[in-house]
Amino acid sequence: IPILQQAQAVASRPLLLYASPWTSPVWMKTNGAMTGRGTLKGQPGDRYHKTWANYFIRFLDEYAKYNLTFWAITAGNEPTAGDIIFYPFQCLGFSPEHQRDFIAEDLGPALANSSYKGIELIILDDQRVMLPYWAEVVLKDPKAAQYINGIGIHWYLDFLAPIDLTLSMTRHLFPNYYLISTEASTGSYFWEPRVVLGGWDRGSKYSHSILTNLNDYVTGWTDWNLVLDMEGGPNWSKNYVDSPVIVDKEKDVFYKQPMFYHMAHFR
Repeated sequence: IPILQQAQAVASRPLLLYASPWTSPVWMKTNGAMTGRGTLKGQPGDRYHKTWANYFIRFLDEYAKYNLTFWAITAGNEPTAGDIIFYPFQCLGFSPEHQRDFIAEDLGPALANSSYKGIELIILDDQRVMLPYWAEVVLKDPKAAQYINGIGIHWYLDFLAPIDLTLSMTRHLFPNYYLISTEASTGSYFWEPRVVLGGWDRGSKYSHSILTNLNDYVTGWTDWNLVLDMEGGPNWSKNYVDSPVIVDKEKDVFYKQPMFYHMAHFR
């Protein structure tokens, strides 16, 4: 919250903030744990799903107390991660059918009946290889679709997902819903070094992704972590990655990486 307030104070234009929950409290989950394979107990429309929907509203309430308002929320970060056994950090599994019904029965009405009914709702928030199937399942249901504004995508499996068969096709099928890239970072694959100071190839990857996405109907592109330390953290699960700005705490300096300057071309 203090970091967002500082950013808000120095920003030359209003911040467009969006929030994406990674997991519910463990008492709501089938596996009773933050990590690993698990989803919400019960079925859409029941007390678990309605309580989880109300957590979204409470989150927005608490941030509003600090004069922080949100442009959008997602229905949940990487819902397919919660279907992976031994997944190493927070996740909450949803199939497209489950997400569709949760939005139709619980999350959509909770937002519509709150003071946040103007906040945008983004589905998927996961790899674009899921498209257009995920969008077809969710958006062809008018009860769910009425609450939805956009489709969020991550870049980590783009090499498996030709852009014309995913983004272009999704846009053709659902022209009234925007596409937005909601997460990207370099140094995330197990065979890569985490932080590479001065790595221009990583900056080039950012520009290539931004340009190809913008040329295929994507309306925005988000870096996962703008500022990290020399290790690529802090991160409790050791999921270290690279960042446009790297802070060397020992020397009390920070470095603007090539990724920073590549992103600056698109502000």
